[in-house]
Amino acid sequence: MYQKTILKGFFITRFWWERRSRFSPAFGFADQISSTIEESKMSDIKQVADDVVPNTVLDAKGLSCPMPLLRTKKEIGKLNSNEILQVDGTDPGSRNDIPGWCERSGHEYLGEKEGSGFISFFIKKG
Repeated sequence: MYQKTILKGFFITRFWWERRSRFSPAFGFADQISSTIEESKMSDIKQVADDVVPNTVLDAKGLSCPMPLLRTKKEIGKLNSNEILQVDGTDPGSRNDIPGWCERSGHEYLGEKEGSGFISFFIKKG
């Protein structure tokens, strides 16, 4: 009886450990989820065409939220309709802020291009 109880406890513990470890990072489950999330984020990014030439370039590198967006609003106010503004920035939040602002304010978000250490956003004034 004693031996049966120990074995029963062993199998319960072993079963629990196997179920638990299946979802631990050591078995790669967390890596699979994070890579899937990264792939879905990358597929949502709109890449700009290579033939787009900006009329004005705004340097917003080193600025943090909300300054890149505020400078973009100020700079796009100086442009004529259908002119293109390139915003170079390092703030990762701008990937969400600038396209959303373009949609709300009536400008066309042309896409982005990854540079060395910064991101270039392209906006066509509406």
